[in-house]
Amino acid sequence: MGGKWRIIEHLTEPMGVEEAQHRAKDLEKRVEAIGFKCDTGHTLPQGFNLEEGKPGNWAFMPYHPNTPGGKTCDTHCYGPGGLRLTKSQTEFRIKYKDHPIVVASIGMLGKGKNGSRRKAIFCTLLYKKHFDCDVSIEELNKNFGNSLDPDQLQKDIRHCEQSIEKNKYNKEYYLKGEPGWIQKICGVKPHLHDKGFDVIVDTVSYNNVYVRSRVEFFEIEGNSCEFISKEQLNDWWLIQTPKNTTMTKVLLKDPRFQKVKNYLTHAGKIPGIIEISRGEIKGLEPGTYLNIYKPSNVVAKQGDVSKINEYYSLILGKDNWHTIKQKLSFMLKEGGEKVMWFTIIHSPFQGVGKGLLGLIIQSLFGSRNVKINVKFKQLTGSHSTLIDGAQIIILNEVSFNSQSNTGERKEFSEEFKNLITEPNLIINPKHKKEIEVPNLCNFFVFSNSDKPLFITDDDRRAFVINIKQRKEWILKKLEEEGYKEEILKVIEDPSAFKWHLENEIEYDRKMFFKAPPMNEEKEEMIRANLSEFEKLMRTAREERSFPFGHTTLRDGSQEGFHYFYKGIFHTDSLLAVLKMSQKFKKEYIKQDDVINYLKRNCTPWSNKELTRIARLTNGQRLRVYCLEPDWKVKDKLIMEMTEGELGKLCELEPGKDDINKCVKEMPNYQEPELGEYSSHCWACTTKDFETGEKEKTPVNSNECEKCPKCTWGYKCLQCGACGCEKPKETENY
Repeated sequence: MGGKWRIIEHLTEPMGVEEAQHRAKDLEKRVEAIGFKCDTGHTLPQGFNLEEGKPGNWAFMPYHPNTPGGKTCDTHCYGPGGLRLTKSQTEFRIKYKDHPIVVASIGMLGKGKNGSRRKAIFCTLLYKKHFDCDVSIEELNKNFGNSLDPDQLQKDIRHCEQSIEKNKYNKEYYLKGEPGWIQKICGVKPHLHDKGFDVIVDTVSYNNVYVRSRVEFFEIEGNSCEFISKEQLNDWWLIQTPKNTTMTKVLLKDPRFQKVKNYLTHAGKIPGIIEISRGEIKGLEPGTYLNIYKPSNVVAKQGDVSKINEYYSLILGKDNWHTIKQKLSFMLKEGGEKVMWFTIIHSPFQGVGKGLLGLIIQSLFGSRNVKINVKFKQLTGSHSTLIDGAQIIILNEVSFNSQSNTGERKEFSEEFKNLITEPNLIINPKHKKEIEVPNLCNFFVFSNSDKPLFITDDDRRAFVINIKQRKEWILKKLEEEGYKEEILKVIEDPSAFKWHLENEIEYDRKMFFKAPPMNEEKEEMIRANLSEFEKLMRTAREERSFPFGHTTLRDGSQEGFHYFYKGIFHTDSLLAVLKMSQKFKKEYIKQDDVINYLKRNCTPWSNKELTRIARLTNGQRLRVYCLEPDWKVKDKLIMEMTEGELGKLCELEPGKDDINKCVKEMPNYQEPELGEYSSHCWACTTKDFETGEKEKTPVNSNECEKCPKCTWGYKCLQCGACGCEKPKETENY
C-alpha cells in the first residue's frame, strides 16, 4: 500500500502480545535489511493497552475490497520470489506455512520462467520422506502457477520416486540441500531461525559420532560413511551455523550427540554404537565401540547361477572354484570372522575373468566393504588406512610385479602375510597418532606373475590357483559362448548368487582357521620362488642323489673324495663338499644359503632345537642338523643318538669301522656314481709299445671291474689292485 509492504506471519500457537510485538519488529528489520520498504506505521501489534482493555490498531487483510472510509483497495499476497498469489494459493500457503519447500513452490510458473516443477516435486517428495507432512503432490500441482497435466504429473512423480529410492538420500542430505533448492525454485534463499537450526543440529547429531581415538567425526548415515575432521564438518555447515560458534562446538555441547572412545569394522554386528563384552572379539577390550561396517543391502533371491558356475569351474578347476565359494559363503554367513589364509589367482595373461570375479565380490558384499585393484604399496604405506573399514581387499598384479629383487619380495611378502594372521593392526592416519584396530579383513591376490608372493614349503597362509587354459580358448568362452554377458548380469544383480552361496554351499568352518588346501598349483609357485641352489637341493633330495646319496667327488687326488650321506649335515662340511661337485660349484653358494636350507628342511631334535652337538674323538664339537629322522644306524634311530654316537657317525669313513655295512643298512644306500672315472693303477706299470717308456697302468670305469670291497673304486686289469688298498705313505695319484 502506497509503495510499502506489509509482512504477515501466521502463528501456530497463541503468543503473548508483548512477545508478538518484539517478534514483528524483528521481522520488519530483517525484511528492510534486504531492500523491501515496510509500512512501519502499521506494524502490528501496536496501540494496545491491556490495562485499559484497548485492543490496538486495525489490520488490513489481503483480498478484502473495502477499506475504512469506503475506498476500495485490491490487496494481494505475494510469494517470497515476488509472484502474486491467488486467494486459494494464499490459503494453501497458510495451511503448509511450516513446510518451507512447499511454500517456495506455490505459484511457480515452470517452463524456465520460474523454477522447475519436477525439481519442486522431487524436493517435496524427499521432504515428505523425512518429515511429517501430509501435502499431496496432486494438491501441490493445483497451486503451481501453471499446473501440469495429469499424465505428465504422474510421470514426473514416478521418476522422482525412483530417483529417491535408488540413491537413498538421507535426512542430512535434504537439510544440506534445502536452502539451495528453495532459492532455485523461488529465487530467494530462506532465513534460518532457531527452530530450523535445532532441526539441523538434531539431524547432524543423529548422523555423526565423535571417535576419540581418531579425534574425528564419523558419518554413520548416507553414502559417505567416512571419518571427517572438525574443519570439514564446520565448513560443510558454515552457512547454516549462527555467527560466533561452529557446528562442532554446538554438537559436542549437545546432550543428544554421541561419543565413543574407539571403533571397529565387524560385518557380523549391527552398524552404529555397540557394546563388546570381554573375550567376544580377539584382542579387543570390552566397552562401547562404533561399528563402521555398512551392509550391502543385497537381498538373496533364488535364481539361475549355472553359467557363472560353469565358467569359473572351467578356468579355475571345479575343486578350486568350490573352495572360493566356500570362502565367500563363510564370509556371508559368519560376517566378522576372519579367514586365516588368502587366495592367489594367477594367470600368465590378462582378460580371463579375474577382474570380473573381483567385481562380483564387490557387488555381492558392497562397494564400500570391498576394495579392488589395490596396489601393495597402497596397503602397506606408512600412512595407509585402506584396510581400515574394509571387509575384503583384492590386490592386483601391479602390486608385486615390480618387485624383481628376491630379497625385497621376501620382505614385502612377509609384511603382507602378517596382515593375514595378526589379530590387531596398527594404522597411522596422516597427522594423527597411531591407532590399534581389530584385523577382520580378508584377502584375494590376482596376478599375471608366476611369483606374485614369496612362499615356501612351510607356508600356511596361501591358497593358490593357476589358470592354465590358452587365452584364445578363454576369450572364446567369454565372448562367443555368452559367459561374459551372464557374469555382467551377476555383477549388476548378485541376489541369485548370494542365495546360492547361503543355501547351497556347505563347509566345515575349521577349514578357515588352519592351513589352506595344498594343491599342485601351490607346489608350482613354491618351486618358482626357489633360488637355483634350493632347486638343485630339492631335486637332489627327491632323486636321492648327491648330497643325499653317495658319490665320489674330484678333489685333485687319484681316487677322489669318497662322500657318503649319513642323514645328518654339518654346515661347513656340507658347504665344502658342495663346492667340490661339478653340479653345485656352478652356483655361487654362501654359508647363509646352506644354513637357511638346513633350517627349513631339518627335523628338530628332542630338545626342540634345530641343531645338536656331535662330539668327535679329537674333542671337536660340531653342531649338526638331522635330515632323516626315521633312519636307523645299527638299529638305533639317529634322533635318539647321544652326542658321542653322533660324533662316531660323522667320523665313519670308507675302509674304517666297516662303514660299508653301516651305510648299506641305511634306507638311502645306493651305489656311488663315479661318472667317467679314468685314473692309473698305484701298484703296477705298463710299457708303451710305441715309445718304449713305462707308465702307470690305466684304470678305466668302462673296462675295469668295480671293486667289491670299497664300492667306489675299480680293479686294475693287469694286477687286480684297487685304490682302496693303496698304503697311505704311497704317492697320491
